[in-house]
Amino acid sequence: MREAGLEAVGIDLSAELLGAALRAGLPLVRADSRRPPFRPRAFDTALSLFTSFGYHAERAEDLAQLRTWAGLLKPGGSLFVDVPHPAVLRAKLVPESRRRAGGLEITERRELEAEGRRVLKRIEVSGTDGSRVYREAVNLYEPDELDASLAAVGLVIEARWGGFCGQPFEATSQRQVVRARLLL
Repeated sequence: MREAGLEAVGIDLSAELLGAALRAGLPLVRADSRRPPFRPRAFDTALSLFTSFGYHAERAEDLAQLRTWAGLLKPGGSLFVDVPHPAVLRAKLVPESRRRAGGLEITERRELEAEGRRVLKRIEVSGTDGSRVYREAVNLYEPDELDASLAAVGLVIEARWGGFCGQPFEATSQRQVVRARLLL
C-alpha cells in the first residue's frame, strides 16, 4: 500500500504482533477492532485479511464486528474480507502439524465443532524458556452466509476471489477474498 502511495494504518490487539509489524514502518494502533479509535466514515477502504474475522463466540458478535467496520467507511468505501472456504477446510483439515521457527517448536492441533461450522485450534509453542499454549476458535462462513452478513450491515458484494492474487473463486478454492462496497 505504501508503495502505491496510499496512507494506511494497522490495528491489532496483540502487542506482540504489532511489535513485529513495526518493522514495516506503518502507523499502528493497539486496540480492539470492535471499538476502533477512529472517527466514523474516516476510511476509503478497510482490510480484514488472513482470517482476522469470525473469532467471536456468537455469530451475532461477528455481525456487530462487520457493522463497526462498515461504520468506518466513507460512502462508497470498500471492505475486503478474507476467510477460509468452509467446504475445502472441512475436506482438507489437517488435525495436527509441527514445525520449527526461530528455535521454537510449534505444534498445532485442529478440530471442527458446532457441526463443522467452527474450527478450533490449539497452538503450543515450545522453546528454551518453556512452552505456551494459545487457543483459537473461528466461525466458518459459507459464501451465502458471508454475503448475507455483509448485506445486513449495508454492504454489497462486488467481487469474490479464491486467493490473494485474484484467482477465480471455485469449489476447490481454499480462501474467499470478498470485496464489498458500502451503499451510498
